[in-house]
Amino acid sequence: MTSTTWLRWLGLLFVTAAMSGRPADEILGTWRGSSVCSDRAAAPSCNDEQMVYEISTIPGKPNMVKVQADRIVDGKRVPMGDLEFTQDAW
Repeated sequence: MTSTTWLRWLGLLFVTAAMSGRPADEILGTWRGSSVCSDRAAAPSCNDEQMVYEISTIPGKPNMVKVQADRIVDGKRVPMGDLEFTQDAW
C-alpha cells in the first residue's frame, strides 16, 4: 500500500467520524483490513497486503491522534510509519 493510499483511507475515517458528530474516542483502537491493488497496470510493483492501524491519543497534545501503520509479512507486523493528525472538529 502506498503512503498516499493509506492517507486517503485515514482521511475518509476522520471525515466520517467528524460528519457523524462522534467524539475522537470512537476512532481510537486497532483497525485491521486488506489493502488491495486497484490498478496493477499503473502500479506494477503493488502487492495486496493485510494491514493493521493503531490509532491512539498523544499525551500532552489535546485534539491529536497518532496513527501507526503496519503491514503483515510472514505473520509478523512490519512498521510502515507513524503520522500525527489534528482534530479540527468532531
